[in-house]
Amino acid sequence: MGSCINVSVIIPAYNAESTIARCLDSLVVQDSSGSSVEVIVVDDGSTDATPEILRLYLVKRELNLHIETVTNGGPSRARNIGLSLAQGEYVAFCDSDDWLENNALSNVAASVDSSGADIGVFGYKNITRAGARAHVFARRHFMNRREFIAAVLLDSRVNGFTCNKLYRRSVLEGLRLDESLTVCEDMDFNIRLALSRQTLQVLCVPFAYYNYDLRSEMSLTRGSDRHSDMVRLLETYISVDEIAADAKAAIYLLETKRVFARSDSLHGDVVRYSHDYWFNSRCPISEKLKTMYRIASSMWNAKASAES
Repeated sequence: MGSCINVSVIIPAYNAESTIARCLDSLVVQDSSGSSVEVIVVDDGSTDATPEILRLYLVKRELNLHIETVTNGGPSRARNIGLSLAQGEYVAFCDSDDWLENNALSNVAASVDSSGADIGVFGYKNITRAGARAHVFARRHFMNRREFIAAVLLDSRVNGFTCNKLYRRSVLEGLRLDESLTVCEDMDFNIRLALSRQTLQVLCVPFAYYNYDLRSEMSLTRGSDRHSDMVRLLETYISVDEIAADAKAAIYLLETKRVFARSDSLHGDVVRYSHDYWFNSRCPISEKLKTMYRIASSMWNAKASAES
């Protein structure tokens, strides 16, 4: 391949007039190391000024930009359309209200290319009104398919996102996001990918290259209560023997977050799957410590409330 590393970036956009320019500007500075980046924006039936902004970027010619305008069908369909158009050796995803750090794509692509890995996973920052919180690896390391599935379910540094991952396009052949899902469709995409590739190799790089903006109006739905749908999806994985224990541990983790965030009564899954979580060697110690902190904080607050 030489020095030319081709990356296709897929961006689903719907009514993103307030954020799409920032997103695209972050992609303008991805080419400085000699990589070739194509940007595929799938305008999912926007009714605001998003189309006009996209046309301005076409005129600027600062990006190898392809705009595909479709009727509104949701982000999974938009990403699937982008996948069908992608020409790069690697595929990355970016949401229209997020952005990448300078040279993120060329750096990760170079690392994946030299290592022979199929996927590169990089850190990200949650951007909230209170500030930024990074989820990042301490060191560069590899994971096999089994470790990757567990990390998608249980490790917040990996998570189910597609946006903090760079994929060899060849490993995505024949795979698409499930357009019937309304929650965690990217997690499902990653798990199905790993289950279909026995020799999958994943490289984790210790840099937080992706900025996940939780401040915009578009991002408010990301925190909405879709808890039951998430649990139902995780329960479907329990029927897959090799990942059943990790799926149960993920349900436990999800339930404890709900219980201790809202001071709800203990849900049955918290008790039912506690062993699968605490005795799961694939769940990072850092995640278990965070869970212990949530439990301790909840118990302290309950005690303080009872004494007041």
